[in-house]
Amino acid sequence: GNAFFVLETIRELLETGQSFDHLVDLPLPQTVRDAVLRRAARLTPLAQQLLAVAAVLPPHLRVETLAETSGRGELETVDTLDELLAHQLLLVDGDDFQFQHDLARQAVYEDIAPWRRRLLHRRAAVAAVKLSAAKDAGLLATIAHHFEMAGDTPQAIDYYRQAATSAQQLYANQETVSYLQKALELSEKLPEAAAIRPELQEALADNLTITGHFALAEAAYHTALSQVPISERLWRAELQRKLAETLPPQQRSDEAVTLYQSALTILAEHTGSDYKKVRLSTLLGLMAALYYQLRAAAMVELKEETQALLDEIGTAAQQAQFYSQLSHMALLNERYQLSAETVALARGALTYARQTGNVWQIAHHHFEFGFALLWHGDLVGAEAVLKESLQMAGEMGDQWSQTQCLVYLTTVCRMRGDAKQMSLYLPRLATVGQTVGSPFYMAAFQANTAWLHYHNGQF
Repeated sequence: GNAFFVLETIRELLETGQSFDHLVDLPLPQTVRDAVLRRAARLTPLAQQLLAVAAVLPPHLRVETLAETSGRGELETVDTLDELLAHQLLLVDGDDFQFQHDLARQAVYEDIAPWRRRLLHRRAAVAAVKLSAAKDAGLLATIAHHFEMAGDTPQAIDYYRQAATSAQQLYANQETVSYLQKALELSEKLPEAAAIRPELQEALADNLTITGHFALAEAAYHTALSQVPISERLWRAELQRKLAETLPPQQRSDEAVTLYQSALTILAEHTGSDYKKVRLSTLLGLMAALYYQLRAAAMVELKEETQALLDEIGTAAQQAQFYSQLSHMALLNERYQLSAETVALARGALTYARQTGNVWQIAHHHFEFGFALLWHGDLVGAEAVLKESLQMAGEMGDQWSQTQCLVYLTTVCRMRGDAKQMSLYLPRLATVGQTVGSPFYMAAFQANTAWLHYHNGQF
C-alpha cells in the first residue's frame, strides 16, 4: 500500500513535469485511487477503454482475451497495450500482462459505471467461452463469476454447476462444495430455479459426506428432501438412504437403521431396475449401520438378498461394499482376532474398489484393508497401508478418513511401544479429529495420549 502510493506519486510528478525540489508544497493525491485515476485520465480514449476491460478480467491478461472482450482487433489492442505499458499502468508478465498492483486494478474497476461494468463482464464471459476449448473448473468458475456480475443469474448458476462437476472429477472436494454453495445462493434469488435446488442440495450433501462433514451433509439432505415432491418416491428413497449414511459416524446408528428400513419399505412397492439399484445400495448401507451396532446376526439376515441383487445388477463399487461388510461380520464374530480368510475379504473389497477407478472408493477400502491387517496382528503391514491411506485422504481433503487412519496409526504405535512416532501423529489427529467431532475417535485420541504420558513417566 504505502510503497505503491509513493511510486504512484513519483509517476504523477514525472508525467506532469513537476519539480521534486519542494515536495511539501505539492498537492499530493489523497489516496492511491486518486493517483491512479488522475494518470488514467491522461490516456487516449481507446487506452482508457482497454484499461477498463483489463480491470474486469482475471489478473493474467492475454492479448486475444483483451481483444475479444473489448471488440478490438489484435493489432489495435497491441498498440493500445504499448500505451498502457508506457504509462506503467500495466506490466509484461511473460506472454501475458497484468496491473502494476492490484490496488490500481481496483481503482480502475470501481470507477467504471455500473451499467458498463455489467456489459464488460458479459463480454468477458462470452469471450472466455469462445476462446477456451478445454474448460477446467477454475475457468468455468471464472465464467460463472462474469455472468453473475453481468446480472445473468441462470447462466451463472449453470456454469457454477459445471465448475463443481469438473472439480469433483479431480476430487477437489473443497472447491466442489464452494461452487455448489455459490450456485445454491444464486438459485435463492431466482424463483424459476426452484426446480433445481434439490439437485444442488443433494450434490452438495454428497460432497460434504465425502469430506467427512456429516452434520452439514445431513442438513443438506434434509433440505433436499423437503423440496422433493412426495410423488418422487424413488428419489426420496435414495435421499433417505444417503441421509442415513451420515448418521452412524455421528453415533446415531439407531436413527440410521430406522431410515434405511423406511427406504426399503418404499422400494418394496416397485420391482423396476432403478428401484432394485437403490434397494441394493440401501441394503449395503443398512448392513454398515448394523455393524456400528455390533449386530452380526442381523447383518447375516441381509446377506442372501444382497448377494442375489449383486449377482443381478451389482457394480464393482457395490461388490467392494459387500466384501467390506462380509469382513465386518467376520470381524465381529472373531472378536477382533482376524483370520487370514477375513483379511482376504478386506483385500477383495480393495480389489473391487480399484476396478472402479474412483479415488475416494480406493482410499476408503485401502483404510479398511489396513484396519484388517492391524487386527490380524500384522503391525508392519498395517502401518504401511494406513500411511498410504492417510496420504490419499489428505490429498482429497477427506478429514473423516484422515481421522480414522491417524487413530489406528497411533494404535499401531501403542501396540509396538513406539512413543516417538506416536508423538508425531497425535497433534495432527487432534486437529482433524476436533474438526470431525466424532466422540468415539476423540476418545481413542485421549486414550492414546494417556498411554504416551504413561510411557514417558508423566503421571
